[in-house]
Amino acid sequence: PVQKPHPPIWVGGQSRPAIRRAVEHGNAWHPVGATPATPLEPTNLAADIAYMYSHAERIARDPSELGVAMKAPLYDTGRSTKQARRRFSGEPQQIAEDIRTYTDLGVTDLIFDVRSPELSQSLERLAWLSEDVISLV
Repeated sequence: PVQKPHPPIWVGGQSRPAIRRAVEHGNAWHPVGATPATPLEPTNLAADIAYMYSHAERIARDPSELGVAMKAPLYDTGRSTKQARRRFSGEPQQIAEDIRTYTDLGVTDLIFDVRSPELSQSLERLAWLSEDVISLV
């Protein structure tokens, strides 16, 4: 980028080539992992972050300069279910624990998806996140 300082460049994709592009050309890697069909579980993410750091060292780049930005869709907020729980769903304590799990792995930015069919519902979800969840982290 010409501008100095410039906005961080996040390089998206959930593959080894995408991780290498993020390390070589970006400031952060942004894996997909935000759909129910392809959730990004902590064990998979940990392996990908280790690969990212390893590639950074291979090309003489300081791994601490790189971030990981991940989308965190809020599913089924405030509800407990009998089914297997998806990440970032359920009670505030459960979502706060998910936040801690991912940040402990090296995620530097979480992008919370608070969309709902109605604007009022999105605003309620955003207020719930800020008041009931973030206060626990």
